[in-house]
Amino acid sequence: MQNTTKTLLLIRHAEAQEAHYHEPDIKRTLTQHGIRSAAKLGEHLKQQNCVFDHLMVSTAFRTEMTAKLIAEQFDWPMNKIEYSEELYNASPRVLLQSICSAPEEVNTLAVVAHYPGLPHLAEVLTNKEMPFLQPAGVIKISLEVDHWQEVSEGTGTLIEVINELS
Repeated sequence: MQNTTKTLLLIRHAEAQEAHYHEPDIKRTLTQHGIRSAAKLGEHLKQQNCVFDHLMVSTAFRTEMTAKLIAEQFDWPMNKIEYSEELYNASPRVLLQSICSAPEEVNTLAVVAHYPGLPHLAEVLTNKEMPFLQPAGVIKISLEVDHWQEVSEGTGTLIEVINELS
């Protein structure tokens, strides 16, 4: 069977408020700068015609906010965003398991989650060292696979790293 190309967008949430002892980490919100950065990232992805078919998002408030601000730029229906508790501060292994469960019809999958899991997963998939991934940064990877379940170590090729747009 000839491999088709699938595209994976690993998106780090935008800049978040500092953690406070009285508030759980999962409830941290975006800063004003983070809000602007996430919207700008969505605009940039749209301008680059980098359209995703499916959006998986960690249930942390900062990742939800980032995903919604990006999705707004595409007029993406908010009820089609897939939220996953497993993506919250997930390890590369857990991120990979989620990616492998993506619907078969999806060609471009966007995952909004956390550092350091995202760049570490990118290193596993591409067998290449990744630069630091800034908040509101994206690692775009091409996957020469027919099915998401086939995604594994070394199946990816780095297309680009987009760090926070100024």
